[in-house]
Amino acid sequence: MDIISLILHGIGALAALIGEQLIPVIVVGGVLVAALFLIPHFKGFSFIGKNVENITVENIHYQQALDDWYYKRYDAAAENFLAAKAELERASGRQARLELAQLEQKLGKLYIDMGQYAESYNLLNSAYTTFHKLLGRRHTLTTLAQAQIAMYDLEIGNYDRAIVQLNEAYDASTKASAKLQIGKMLAQAHMEREDYAEANEIYKSLCDFWIGLGQIPLEVDQMLVNDYGCLMLAIGKYDDAYMLFQKIIEYWETNNGGENPIIGQVFANMAVACSHAEKPQEAAEYADRATAMYEKFYNGGLELAKSYQVVGGTYREIQDMEKAHEYFARALDIALAEAGEYHSFTAIMYQSLATYYNEVGDAKESIHYNEKAIEVLKAILQGDSSDAAVTYNNICDVYTQGGRYEEAINAAQKGIAICENNVNIDPAHLGHLYLNMAWPHAGLEQLDQALDCADKGIEIIKKQFDDSSPTLAWAYLTKGRICS
Repeated sequence: MDIISLILHGIGALAALIGEQLIPVIVVGGVLVAALFLIPHFKGFSFIGKNVENITVENIHYQQALDDWYYKRYDAAAENFLAAKAELERASGRQARLELAQLEQKLGKLYIDMGQYAESYNLLNSAYTTFHKLLGRRHTLTTLAQAQIAMYDLEIGNYDRAIVQLNEAYDASTKASAKLQIGKMLAQAHMEREDYAEANEIYKSLCDFWIGLGQIPLEVDQMLVNDYGCLMLAIGKYDDAYMLFQKIIEYWETNNGGENPIIGQVFANMAVACSHAEKPQEAAEYADRATAMYEKFYNGGLELAKSYQVVGGTYREIQDMEKAHEYFARALDIALAEAGEYHSFTAIMYQSLATYYNEVGDAKESIHYNEKAIEVLKAILQGDSSDAAVTYNNICDVYTQGGRYEEAINAAQKGIAICENNVNIDPAHLGHLYLNMAWPHAGLEQLDQALDCADKGIEIIKKQFDDSSPTLAWAYLTKGRICS
């Protein structure tokens, strides 16, 4: 009996599982919806619920900042947090230091939401240091603060460091609520590294926890079921993914579920599962339901724009390119109106449109939007982020497809320079860049340079992924095709 039976049937399945080994995960495909299921919770971070230990901060600016944050008034929230911070820094004593740490953690998370990563890290690290010193290593606030730093690492693409941080926080956690939430983040980080077997084991452990309490995971933790459905999508088990998402939707409908962005996310994931399960009509219906749910819950602002991005990506997955473009364009319009040109989400939407145009064969527009993304990223991240490196990698691809080989090599070299000059960037990005740069060299009939790039890329990828990784398989395939 497998993990899906545990999720759906709970304790009755546990007895049948005793003595059995979990069936190994067979990796057959890459991550399809990595961006579709990271649902951030307000005033915390992904998957950390609101009902955790907290430090009460009786400061009028702090309370107003939380209110502004709730209503997505990010600039006003930041202004009020900074005003509260200035006042707390003038106070003395242990309680004042804890309140300041609490504020720093919130402000650090707000800056992540705003795409201001440079300002975020120092605040998050300062909060963790204070909690560690005053409350101890195993206190819930300390472990959650460390997990929050890991969330920052995930945002900037440093998955290896995020996994180290999350493992330490998970092991140090003494409260079940924190351990469960950190465990979900850890499983997702392993999925980003294409270590699907490890992610599978973590999800099994989380299910076992609920079953040990006599609970059925489907009934008490629908996001856990959603996450596991996304793992099934990632490894190509589309029928299993379809069943899991269907069970969440049935449970939600049976229990008179209201408007909820999480169920919107499940609808979006279900659309992808239907598409791969060759159910195109259902795929379109669930994509429309996701859109309707988001529009009911969000009244505008960046949250609606982010939802439109998800919907656009869903339509692209099910090959409805006209609607994909419609929702990407809507998301970009909102991003420009709400956040302006120089915001991380605006850059993300430029990248999404660049990918769209590349897929429909419009190289000129794809390059245009990739270059706009680079311009924004240079302005807000000093051009040395993993996002900038990925965008240069995308530009290399588009130039190569258009036969503009010299320009493709130049774009790849810029991305390589970013990766080599920033130790916080996931080395896998560097491997991808070298492998993609092999193609324009091959196009110029520079076979020695092409094979050298491919070999460098493979060596980097080998150090980052295990032998069953689709990325490593792709790396070897790239070299094989160049040789042929």
